[in-house]
Amino acid sequence: MMNAKSQDLSDCERIRNRIAHTSTEAVNAFNIAQRNMLNTERLFAITPGQFLRIRNKRLKLLHIRYYVQVLHDTLEAILSPPP
Repeated sequence: MMNAKSQDLSDCERIRNRIAHTSTEAVNAFNIAQRNMLNTERLFAITPGQFLRIRNKRLKLLHIRYYVQVLHDTLEAILSPPP
């Protein structure tokens, strides 16, 4: 489970860091998270809040709902690992 979701968990961390920090490093990492989710470069900058409110056409979910699901599934796997 952890290996399968490691990129998504890293992207969660990148988004959280961008919310908390305005450094160039945080902005660049946030751009990586956007690129991973959208499979493209953004033509203009958006805030983490705007990014999280985008509905992903491929997933048919808001980005924030997707990341909450990833965190929930990861926690579930930690608390109740498969036999």
